[in-house]
Amino acid sequence: MLFYDDGHFFQCVEGDRTAVEALYRRLAKDTRHRDLKLLANHRVEKLSYPDWSMKYVPVDRHARQLLEQHGFDRFDPYRFDHHLI
Repeated sequence: MLFYDDGHFFQCVEGDRTAVEALYRRLAKDTRHRDLKLLANHRVEKLSYPDWSMKYVPVDRHARQLLEQHGFDRFDPYRFDHHLI
């Protein structure tokens, strides 16, 4: 899943730990990606996106409402707490 708004990308990647870690290392070396920051890394019991290879999700009205409920006036995933991540 990939979000983009207000100049920030926010991506959730799930799957086999070895594959996800290898992907992260490739992204970190890719010059098209800047300011890469791992916000959370934990084991999940059930995949949230088992049938998606990639899904772009625009920040819509529902996402804006969620941000406002948590005191955000713009999309900035670097400021998210564990709950919002």
